Amino acid sequence: DGGGGGGGAGAGAGAGGASGVGGDGRGGGGRDDEAAERAYLESLPLEEKRRVLMELRRRDRGRKRERRRRKEKEREGRRDKGRKRRRRRSTSSSSSSSS
Repeated sequence: DGGGGGGGAGAGAGAGGASGVGGDGRGGGGRDDEAAERAYLESLPLEEKRRVLMELRRRDRGRKRERRRRKEKEREGRRDKGRKRRRRRSTSSSSSSSS
């Protein structure tokens, strides 16, 4: 699929997929992958490079936000067991959706 970037688990692999490299479905984002990615980026025209970098940054930000939210939920679950937990979760879910 070339532009799809097969899974794109790692940020490097994801960017490669967006620009047409690494569409082989690995999606690992390993070190060698990143090196190939960087070499490819160097060969790009300027505006293309800027677009890919923006895409990367946006994806990273989303992932970080997701991770932070998941950690907070886990911590809440651990803090209060039983009846209190159920009430807290219902309120927290409604408030977090508004933010």
